[in-house]
Amino acid sequence: MDDQMYHAFYRVESTHWWFIVRKNIIIEFLKKTLKDENDTTILDIGCGTGFILESLSKFGYVHGID
Repeated sequence: MDDQMYHAFYRVESTHWWFIVRKNIIIEFLKKTLKDENDTTILDIGCGTGFILESLSKFGYVHGID
């Protein structure tokens, strides 16, 4: 992928309401489901630019593939 396109996609993912709300829903679900477990391994299939990976990392080990 062209670097300019990658950065443009990341900007959209970090500012568009859809991606922000989607991330918040996923994080809240994991907080309720995983409780205080910090040694979980998470695979984000279809991670795109990896926008959500940093937020997921507080739950354990995170890997992303697109």
